[in-house]
Amino acid sequence: MTLSKPPSVDGPDMRHENKISVVVPTYRRAEGLSKTLESLRTQIFADIPVEIVVADNNPDGEAREQVAVFGRASGAQVHYVHAKIPGVSNARNAAMDVASGRYIAFLDDDQYAAPNWLEEMYKVLKVNNCCAVFCQTRACVDETSPHSDYLKRFFSRDRPDLETGKIDRFFGAGNSLIDREAVDMPSPVFSLAMNETGGEDDILFESFLKQGGVMGWTKETHVFEDIPAKRQTAKYIRVRSFAFGQGPTRKHADLGPLNLLGILKWMCIGAAQFVVFAPLAAVCRIVKPSHYLGFLSKASAGAGKVLWQKPFRPKLYGAGA
Repeated sequence: MTLSKPPSVDGPDMRHENKISVVVPTYRRAEGLSKTLESLRTQIFADIPVEIVVADNNPDGEAREQVAVFGRASGAQVHYVHAKIPGVSNARNAAMDVASGRYIAFLDDDQYAAPNWLEEMYKVLKVNNCCAVFCQTRACVDETSPHSDYLKRFFSRDRPDLETGKIDRFFGAGNSLIDREAVDMPSPVFSLAMNETGGEDDILFESFLKQGGVMGWTKETHVFEDIPAKRQTAKYIRVRSFAFGQGPTRKHADLGPLNLLGILKWMCIGAAQFVVFAPLAAVCRIVKPSHYLGFLSKASAGAGKVLWQKPFRPKLYGAGA
């Protein structure tokens, strides 16, 4: 990692330099943030300088001193941003406003990267002229849980069928690298409409595909993600799946020109999905618990496609969460 400036908690003046800016949104997760930052200390390769931008989404700004201490101890180029109003889009947009690199890597404060993470992602991006690159996320869950196998699949990003190189789909922003000069970036970058529900990254990456942007994948590296106990529950699986299920319908309802046929299509798909999987979830809860969460997730996603309207939207992020 080439360091061109001393540690700082101020925003850089230059924009879109030939460097990688690693964006780390954080919200009241000091222990997780520490692991995330420590994993970034090891992202060393000679081709391009790296900076770290931490966006603190806690109104109290409690991560400021932690970030400053890390910057002084590590010698890395670190910038602290206080995104006072809670919301996943608010945090990422605040960091994007400060990040000076042409290349933006995203790592959440419950994730920590393998030592070759940035190097391998950057290599695939440059070789294949990609606008975005993704890799495996390995979820760390309670191994004693009877649902541990499903929880790993639910929270992980694991695609053994994908080879390193170009792909025809995208994944979430956490654990990704983008080239913001390869495509036209929206303003704001992440949709404010998705601030509390999530899905803002799907909208961004879909816009890349519509522009002809190339997506990439590498199986040569990975990140780990710690899943807190409160998320390893049937309630959280249901709520998160419901919110994700709302996404396809909302795209036709309130994230662009109103498309009544698109809304009707996804509501019908969701209704069919719920009718099939809700009874299976109810039965498996009693007779085959190992299958319960999987069917519950599918049924909840179906319900979300039908009940996409504002009063039904879960608040997974921001002050409401």
